[in-house]
Amino acid sequence: MGPTEIGVLIFRSKSTISREVRRLGTDLPYEAKPNHAAALEQRLKARRPSRRTAARLVEIEAGLRQGHTPQQIAGRWVEQGRPVEERLSYETIYQIIIKERRAGGQWYRLLPMGGRKRRRDRTGKKRDRLKIQPEQELSARPERINQRMEFGHWEVDLVIGARQEGVLLVAVERVSRLVRLVFLRNKEADGVADALVKLLSAEAVESLTYDRGLEWMRHDRIAKALGAESYFCLPYHPWEKGAVEQMNGLIRRYLLKKESFGYEEADHYWLELIEAALNSRPRRVLGYRTPEEVAGELTGQH
Repeated sequence: MGPTEIGVLIFRSKSTISREVRRLGTDLPYEAKPNHAAALEQRLKARRPSRRTAARLVEIEAGLRQGHTPQQIAGRWVEQGRPVEERLSYETIYQIIIKERRAGGQWYRLLPMGGRKRRRDRTGKKRDRLKIQPEQELSARPERINQRMEFGHWEVDLVIGARQEGVLLVAVERVSRLVRLVFLRNKEADGVADALVKLLSAEAVESLTYDRGLEWMRHDRIAKALGAESYFCLPYHPWEKGAVEQMNGLIRRYLLKKESFGYEEADHYWLELIEAALNSRPRRVLGYRTPEEVAGELTGQH
């Protein structure tokens, strides 16, 4: 198992894995210590409830390393029908993480934001925006789309690599939260349009929701190719396409802001693994089912 596969399993960048292997002076494949479960048990031994067993701790750590939150871990146990005696509440899981941190552990770093505070962009820099027709305003979008009553309505966005090196095109289906990803060399409008059509050509697409960035100026060509309607958020209102904005945050846990996006074969393989991990991630909003499971139920194709 190489750095790419290990990175997806433990929710870390492949470069982080490579640096750690070099620092330790060891070789891949890397094997976990046989007494890992016993070490976890000992770390949190003092005054723990009887159900806080080594097996539960191992499952919690595994879930965190897959990018799952305590709420998702606990909710998934309920959705799977696990006996009550084999479950812990998400509040208890948070307490375990806090205690593990006080004991010198690092699980807290696996939580969303890793304990860091978000910073606003205070540059005040503005950019040119698309001017669109009233019928393409988000306010004109039918209620069946707003209420997530049918499959096939997608929100799209771009994530930019460090130093403007590489672009990630992100498309998220509103009902299932299914995500599709592809790397681009830049955000030139014609290339973005071609890539989006190719990315969603095998999917059911009824509508697409964008921001007002000039990278979407070929939206008419996209709509015609996919047979879809186009809708646009108000300028500087990214929360109006909340599904893809939330997904961008999850993606940034794999592709850090300080890293550029490559365009080699290995980078595309890495992206496929990230997409698979996100689509197999249990979501509270889906009743702790995964996007793949919900999309499969709705389309019978995934």
